[in-house]
Amino acid sequence: MRPFWRRETPDSQRFAQDGPPQVTRDASPEIVAAYGAEIVAVSAILLQHDPIGIGYGPDEYDAEARTIVARLATSDQPPSLDDVLTTVHEEFIAWFDETLSGPRDKYVAVAEDVLAFWIGRSHG
Repeated sequence: MRPFWRRETPDSQRFAQDGPPQVTRDASPEIVAAYGAEIVAVSAILLQHDPIGIGYGPDEYDAEARTIVARLATSDQPPSLDDVLTTVHEEFIAWFDETLSGPRDKYVAVAEDVLAFWIGRSHG
């Protein structure tokens, strides 16, 4: 059984086919180019959890995934669950607002899945 973030649909290849996604906020072109697969995976995790209820299309959370991955990729140490939880929640607040994003504890399951993916990607 494959992990849910490894989509086997044409959407999983959209960055390879169409080039890197448009860079927004703090995701540099270098990060986007180097971490395209990670962006797709984190976007899929966000879509599966759909923490703010906007998951109508496969690319709905790509922008948030880009900035989350940029922060994780540029960290000087492996992230903890608390680090990932803080990053995900802060990025949702930055992209939307505190009211729409909701409380930090709403993102625990999202952070757990992002962290499991992030750790697993370097070992597998």
